[in-house]
Amino acid sequence: MVNFQKNCKTYDNYMELGFFLKKLLKNKIDLVLKNVIRKELKKNILSQTIYV
Repeated sequence: MVNFQKNCKTYDNYMELGFFLKKLLKNKIDLVLKNVIRKELKKNILSQTIYV
């Protein structure tokens, strides 16, 4: 999960962060904007979140 500052939330920043984390962690990642997770799924997703 990721939060961007209001003036920094762009598609390019999102994609660059995803590529950076994938390379850094040498693993597939699922990058999700925290504010767009549906309420019904949030608890399940939070239980699987790995903070880096």
